[in-house]
Amino acid sequence: VKKVVGVDFACPGADVIASAHDLPFENKSFDLLTSWDCMEHIPEEEVPLVIKEFARVSNRIYLKITTAPSATRIDGEELHVCVKDHQWWDDEINKHFKIEKSEFRPDIGKPAKNHVIVYALARPLTDLPRSLLNKLDE
Repeated sequence: VKKVVGVDFACPGADVIASAHDLPFENKSFDLLTSWDCMEHIPEEEVPLVIKEFARVSNRIYLKITTAPSATRIDGEELHVCVKDHQWWDDEINKHFKIEKSEFRPDIGKPAKNHVIVYALARPLTDLPRSLLNKLDE
């Protein structure tokens, strides 16, 4: 392992405090980006921006995403604001990554179960369909 950096949007113990859709790193700074139980906390409308940013800073991703509501609430608000099924996550990730392996795992995770595990390679821009490239520029 050459370089490991912990990023969080609020944790004072993180190496870098940053939003997932605005990471302070150069293009392709990392070979592998991992994200554990983070994506379900990102509002649905921001998920495409985050995945695009992951593709910008890394060559590969390994994600663990909860597909179930959180048992914990803060001020009555659900913590998992983007609870989507396996196919929805694959469709979003596939816009910027070539999925090598994706599986639904109902048996892992505490306290929440039901996770999508995805390993994917970033797509070069030349590999994306023209119609998707046009949408990304909008």
